[in-house]
Amino acid sequence: MDRAYEMVTILLDALAKANMGDPEGAQRDFERAFAIDGTDPYLRKTYEDALLRIFDHYMERGETEKIEILKERSRRLLGDR
Repeated sequence: MDRAYEMVTILLDALAKANMGDPEGAQRDFERAFAIDGTDPYLRKTYEDALLRIFDHYMERGETEKIEILKERSRRLLGDR
């Protein structure tokens, strides 16, 4: 399978999971996409946008400890900003 096609299909799955309230599944999919090409600017922007939705899901559930874990995982993917 073409790498770009594979990354886009993983991104679509990740976004669907983020929108449907499955932040853990979304994060796993994003990590799979970053393993394919972590330098792709579209992937990085999509991930940054989806992080907001994922954080919202955790906040609604009161799972602040998971937000801290996700922050650390996202720093590893995006680089410390």
